[in-house]
Amino acid sequence: MPNNHGTVSLGMDFFKSLNSNDKGYFGEKIVGFYLRDRLSSSPEKFFPVFNDIDSSDIYLPTPQRYYHSFLEHGNDLIELEAREDWNINQYLIDEDGNREFIGMLEDWPDEHKPWAPDITLRITNAYGDDDIERKVLCEVKTGPYAEFQGNQRDVMEILNRGSDRLLLKAKVIFDTDKDEITIHFQKLESTDLEDEVQWTAWGI
Repeated sequence: MPNNHGTVSLGMDFFKSLNSNDKGYFGEKIVGFYLRDRLSSSPEKFFPVFNDIDSSDIYLPTPQRYYHSFLEHGNDLIELEAREDWNINQYLIDEDGNREFIGMLEDWPDEHKPWAPDITLRITNAYGDDDIERKVLCEVKTGPYAEFQGNQRDVMEILNRGSDRLLLKAKVIFDTDKDEITIHFQKLESTDLEDEVQWTAWGI
């Protein structure tokens, strides 16, 4: 006769008892799993460019940790990007969001605006003739009162100027009353640095 000896069931009360850092960790993982599943099954709903590409030619690698940072350089912006290995690619970005690769840096400059997305998902057409690459960058806030910190909003706004990236904000709520976890997604819409950052509801 089966029994439940050694089995633990975790309900919403358990998540409610976690500290803010642990809740944030759970929130990031939940959003990451959801976005990766959706991007794998329906990439064209994220980026229409994949609508006519055979699914066998689409490659979605394991998520990596990316760091984005910007420096002012006259009237231009220098974008710095690094993965977990800290190899830094340096690009010039113009007013239209186009990037020009200008070299490699060994260290971060002293003056920069940094942001490390909680989730970075990169998708490419692995065997296509055209070089197509798109990224989903998501900042996750867990709990009803979590807000942006530091330069997160500024860097997201600059990154949003390129058409090869989808900038998302996800708010994760552990609803103990309804015994469910809800995720509210918003998409960054503004592309003018002088304008107020605008977000619209996003779902897939």
